[in-house]
Amino acid sequence: MKGMYIVSIVWGILMAIFVQGCSSQQDSEPFPRISAISSVAPKAEIRQYQAEYHGLTLSDNYHWLRDQSYPEVDDQAVIDYLQAENKYFDDFLAPHAKLVDTLFEEFKGRVEESDESVPWQENGYEYRWFYRKGEDYKTWARRKLGSVQEEIFLDEAKLSEGQEYFSLDDWQISPDNKLLAYSVDTDGSERTVIKIKNLATDAYLDDVLINAAGELAFSLDSQSIVYTLLEEEKWRTKSVSVHKLGEPQSQDKVLISEADDTFNLGFRLTSSQQYFVVTARNYEQTEVSVFDAKDLSQKPMQLNSREQNFLLTVDHGNGYFYMLSNDTHVNFRLSKTKDSMPGYSHWQTVVAGNQSHYLTDLKVFDNFIALSQTIQGLESISIYPDASKPYEIEFPEDVAHVSIGNNPEFKQTHLRINYESMITPVSVFDYDLTAKSLLLQKASTIPSGYDKDQYQTKRLMAKARDGVQVPVTLVYKKGFRQDASQPVFLYGYGAYGTALPPYFSTLRLSLLDRGFAYAFAHVRGGMSWVTNGI
Repeated sequence: MKGMYIVSIVWGILMAIFVQGCSSQQDSEPFPRISAISSVAPKAEIRQYQAEYHGLTLSDNYHWLRDQSYPEVDDQAVIDYLQAENKYFDDFLAPHAKLVDTLFEEFKGRVEESDESVPWQENGYEYRWFYRKGEDYKTWARRKLGSVQEEIFLDEAKLSEGQEYFSLDDWQISPDNKLLAYSVDTDGSERTVIKIKNLATDAYLDDVLINAAGELAFSLDSQSIVYTLLEEEKWRTKSVSVHKLGEPQSQDKVLISEADDTFNLGFRLTSSQQYFVVTARNYEQTEVSVFDAKDLSQKPMQLNSREQNFLLTVDHGNGYFYMLSNDTHVNFRLSKTKDSMPGYSHWQTVVAGNQSHYLTDLKVFDNFIALSQTIQGLESISIYPDASKPYEIEFPEDVAHVSIGNNPEFKQTHLRINYESMITPVSVFDYDLTAKSLLLQKASTIPSGYDKDQYQTKRLMAKARDGVQVPVTLVYKKGFRQDASQPVFLYGYGAYGTALPPYFSTLRLSLLDRGFAYAFAHVRGGMSWVTNGI
């Protein structure tokens, strides 16, 4: 567990280098000044290297540091350099061993070792996951509705035994509730193996699918597996394929293949479970094809083409496809079209794109649509009922990280929501659409103790050099002197269209308790369609 927190320990110590001292009024001891490091930092050797790509010559003096045999790590020169870096790191920390141990104990004391999920219902069963005390992997269980008997159908800790590396990527239970399929990576290569188990006998089927990207789904008749297949030489999706149970993988049917290296393939079953949506996507373009989930042998319907040059997210329900796209506005619009006429020319705008609202996600239900958005950088969720006017859900705090949670059932009278803020630990709410109220289902606990009332968070706007107002979220312990006498840790990230939400961190508390304020600058960056921070 110690290795999990080492990066956080390092930035905590590094911040102290730049601070003369912290307020003695805080509960915890201030960080000490960092003394000089006795050892000399290793310096990578310069080795001239040139390669030609697309008629251009690339010079890279440190090309040798890329182990040419990866994922087999056997280049001794690279290993020697990394060992020198590790020694320098150890020498840096050695004088501060007491602080490192103190911080580690603080971090560890905030970890709930026996966490569990909020139960959810799907296809006649109630599901949940939980951690057994001392274990690093989840145990998954279910019980049939109306029964008190719970069964464990997936034990990650047991599956990980004897493995140096283990990651469960995805799992699905067949529509007839008889089979479990899951994908695992046991070597860190990000290539998974898919296995299928009979839940009644606990016996594995002979079917084993290799070179899978991880995501998977059963066909509606429970006789096939839909999955993404990776190229053997490249870490990119080669195709979305269908494997018929009992047949060799070499005979799998290809739904969609992709020849362009800049595009990745993915798929999902719509909320209505009537269509498989297959996407070919890069950072600026999405091409979407849909397959009738009842008959995957039919030809797909195409909603758009990549040549139209926009991003697209699709869901389906009640005879319509619903789309988020940035074709008419950089901040996306919500549109719909009848599933009998999916072509782009038939799309009708439901919510037009505008400069202050950035639409981020949608989920379709049998009698309403949930729409995630940010409004001037503040996250929110709106409800679009079939028979009444849309409205925005009211949350306990203005500045929070909110998202549509686990909602597997198409017919629901509630919307499950994930919620947290800079001072509120990760929580799960159910929003009752009839009462229009939030019901708290889970609030993460901190074993060593946490008093939310001791901390404060707020949103500021800072003018960037180009004149744009950038949202900045601050969190600090009450009593923090806002006169530049106490330190601020400022962090920002905005590349690839990803910005920082105002999330909660137990590690951050060690800084706040020592007199720091912590700030997220919700900067733009990476993609033209992100114009208003997060």
